[in-house]
Amino acid sequence: MNEPAVARPTPTKQDVSTLQLPVVWYEFLLNPSLLEEHLAKETAEPSPVQLIGIFLEHALAQAPPSNLWQPTESTAQGNAASAPGGQNNAQIVSNNTTEKKRTKMLKSLALQTAAHLNWNLTIIQSSLPIHLAHSLLTDFLRHTHTPVDSPVESLDFSTMDDNRAIALITYHRWCIRLVVLEGFPVKPTKPSALQGVPDIAQVQPNVKENILKTVSDSIDKSVAVLEHLLTVERDVKLPTPQTIRKLADLSDQSASASDTAAQDSPVSMFESTQSCVVKAVELHCQVAYDLGAVHFSYLRFQEAADKFALVSELLPKVGTPMYCFIDMDKYAGYCAACRSLRDISITMATPSLHQRMEQSRRNNYEGMVDLLVEDNEIKETPMAFRNTLETELQKDESNSDLHFQVCTCNAVRLLKNGHPVSPEYKASLRDASHEQWNLLFQICMKCTVKSTKQEQANVKVFLRELCLTHKSWHLLCASEAKQMFSAEEIVKIEEELNRIDVLNSSVSVENQTTGGSAENRSVLIGQLEQKLIQSNNPDQILALLTELCKLAPGKRYSSISDKWQVSKSYNFVIEGMGNSKTQDLVFLTLVKAKHCRNIKSYSMAKKLLEKAHETVKDHSFKLAKAISQEILYVEMLSQDLSVVSEDDKANYIKRVINCLTSSTSDIQPEDEIIEQCVAFLLNTKSWSSLLEVKNRSPYADFGKLIASVCKDLPDIKVSRKAARDLWDAMVTVFVNMTHQKRGFVSGKGGVQISRDASSAVLPKLQFVHFLEQLQEPTCLSMLISCLVKMYNIIQDDISTDLSSDYPTLWPTTITNVSAISKDSVAMVTSQTVSHALSVDASQPSWLKTTADIHYSNGEFAAAIKYYIEAAMIVTDFFNQPVPRTVWNEKVYKRIIKCCSNLQCHTQAAILCQFLEQVDYTTAFKELQEKSCYDAMDALYEYIWDVTILEFLVYNHNKHGEVDKKKTAIQCIGRPELNSFNPEEILKQASQSRKNKFLQAMAKQYL
Repeated sequence: MNEPAVARPTPTKQDVSTLQLPVVWYEFLLNPSLLEEHLAKETAEPSPVQLIGIFLEHALAQAPPSNLWQPTESTAQGNAASAPGGQNNAQIVSNNTTEKKRTKMLKSLALQTAAHLNWNLTIIQSSLPIHLAHSLLTDFLRHTHTPVDSPVESLDFSTMDDNRAIALITYHRWCIRLVVLEGFPVKPTKPSALQGVPDIAQVQPNVKENILKTVSDSIDKSVAVLEHLLTVERDVKLPTPQTIRKLADLSDQSASASDTAAQDSPVSMFESTQSCVVKAVELHCQVAYDLGAVHFSYLRFQEAADKFALVSELLPKVGTPMYCFIDMDKYAGYCAACRSLRDISITMATPSLHQRMEQSRRNNYEGMVDLLVEDNEIKETPMAFRNTLETELQKDESNSDLHFQVCTCNAVRLLKNGHPVSPEYKASLRDASHEQWNLLFQICMKCTVKSTKQEQANVKVFLRELCLTHKSWHLLCASEAKQMFSAEEIVKIEEELNRIDVLNSSVSVENQTTGGSAENRSVLIGQLEQKLIQSNNPDQILALLTELCKLAPGKRYSSISDKWQVSKSYNFVIEGMGNSKTQDLVFLTLVKAKHCRNIKSYSMAKKLLEKAHETVKDHSFKLAKAISQEILYVEMLSQDLSVVSEDDKANYIKRVINCLTSSTSDIQPEDEIIEQCVAFLLNTKSWSSLLEVKNRSPYADFGKLIASVCKDLPDIKVSRKAARDLWDAMVTVFVNMTHQKRGFVSGKGGVQISRDASSAVLPKLQFVHFLEQLQEPTCLSMLISCLVKMYNIIQDDISTDLSSDYPTLWPTTITNVSAISKDSVAMVTSQTVSHALSVDASQPSWLKTTADIHYSNGEFAAAIKYYIEAAMIVTDFFNQPVPRTVWNEKVYKRIIKCCSNLQCHTQAAILCQFLEQVDYTTAFKELQEKSCYDAMDALYEYIWDVTILEFLVYNHNKHGEVDKKKTAIQCIGRPELNSFNPEEILKQASQSRKNKFLQAMAKQYL
């Protein structure tokens, strides 16, 4: 496409002076002194740890394959022979002769930046991926010529050079910290990709696994090396950036020498006056902490406790830390865990209230009540811990008094938090002694001294309620807790107590005067019948029927509610059973089970049906079998197939097949039971079992059509004949039979009435309900594909057609398309896709179909939302390119149209870059729109096409928009967008902007 050239204005001196571009990584190669200036800034951008990642990623991407970390067989054997216990250590492949000069410089810059951070492994591990951290530390070993596979016995830390000692210690510390970190279920932090840096871990996906395996295999040697270090008392100097730079120069000078000469190079000849000296105390403290963590992760709690005790001893002696960076929260947690598991005593400087409670638990709960009262004021300990104390003491009958005291403290804590007290505690107060009541009042009084007005009000309301219900007012008045209430409140409480006493006395007199008359019996029968209507407990129903039969023998209680109905086949068998009490019991359990099933109280429904089955099994085999089918139906409704074991699933399938193959002499299952049985077989992929079932119900016939298609998928050719039969059956569901109803007034036309076709495989409502019972992804995808194909044929509009799986499986025409209800097809398609998403909301094809439906309905914001969700799932939140199978050209154009209709014209223009051929016409048109409701110039950083940026500069200059023009000039001046850059750099720049733009859209629309 030939577009008129747009004049590119020349930036003025003022524009250039105010334009501050971020430092690009290769500038540090051109000017080595720039790194020191950059790191000296307080808010350096990129930050030091980001620089390490950038340097190492470029170094690994440019290094030859031999320079990448990889375990080799020879090294593994050598390490196994030399290391204690045959451990397999990592090989550091060093081939300086083949290394590019740029690669060496990048690695040296990374090490200098790490030296600026004082080799802080906390920062390095939390901010760098595993393969980059490993590359950094192995490069450190190379630069200092430190052999990592030397036996522990040959290591002499007392005479070892400082640089080698720090390199070896840091490497082995990283190994054990990596093992500990991988043992915790935490999501690793992935640094953001800067300046189009390639990720070598994506190129070699097994790098992380290989590193973890090798480090885990050699963990015993790492522990042994660090344990040996704790026996040596010496100070060490941390290598500074200047030291690293001189070591790199030395490595270049000795590149031609033999390996032996390199090992004997005097690395200690470089002494820097700026070196940081790490005292032996600080070094031992950090190493002891790391060793304690790894011992704890391997469940060696005694060894871990010894190391943490050493940390507790050394930590006060560490002044300003240079190398020791300990997470005190984790350290306190480790100490508490060691004390809980092995009763290990580790002295902490200031033990917390929680730690004092743990100590009290070990000392037979000595002083626990005082600690809980203290915690009621400061609210430091979580309620979960306090509830655990209750449970422990409840199991110990010898501490019943202490259990009540703990419960009382917890109840007061709940009151202060505004939460209700448990009914169990209130019930325990009915038999409480005077001492226990006084304890409650005393704890309430203490907790309100430093409480807020709301907390005091909560406690007073609770005490007032207790006094009214438990008649404990006189006990409260005898305690100090009476001071909590004002004189007016005391008068009101006493008046209410008097009113309750008068009411109770009048009720007692009335009960004494009423006798056992027939009128009272009728009232009692009415009360029992009311309870019978309300109760769903089978045992209570039987007890109520027994009482009612005693009061009114011969009366039937199955008819006291007009809503109680059972099927005629059930009623015929029930009427022929035993006495009226048995008939009523079976009838009531069946109708109440149906009620519980309707309200989804499946456990109660199953109990009622089991009671009915137990009652009728000796009277009627047919009815017992029918009730067993009802029980199966309830179990299928309540069961989650994802957690059912294979044995249970096989048992269910066997029972389902028996239900579907009932003989004609039995009571036939209800349609809803057959529907659920067929859906169950489809959801469990029991295609062959369903096809072999001999049942002529519509649900079974339709289920067989679905199973015959699914069993051969994804082979389209084999499934096409069965798909044709399913297609014909589903078309009949949407055929409308219309007839003219004669008008009442002569000369006027009648009214058209539409009905489902009599030849339909299922009526429309039953068809939709059956689809909503399906949960198997293959069935749902296939049925959605069929409905979508039918919808596209009926709509006959390529601009609004829907996408789905298996588009070539179905016929391309419908013989009598005019007889099909378009609205019904659209409604059922939408409902089916919504149901599918309720089953699995992470299915990209279903999300894409939903987006197409919203697009065809003109709901543009919702369409963008579902398009983004579909792509976000397959790209790990747009950290990878969007596959063309998910977003093709048609989808991009639809999203562009959605943004345009929402008046987000800048977003639409940016999306024009995503097309295979950039749509400049649409982009320029969108950028010239005056009414725009997106971030406008804040989105220019996502534009990588220079032609569009040049048009923006021209357009803003034309309209005198100075700030926006300046923003566009800044974007066009980015080094990575230079047209003379290699193709790879340009692709990385565009892909980085694509990912960030789509992430920004996801935050807006989701």
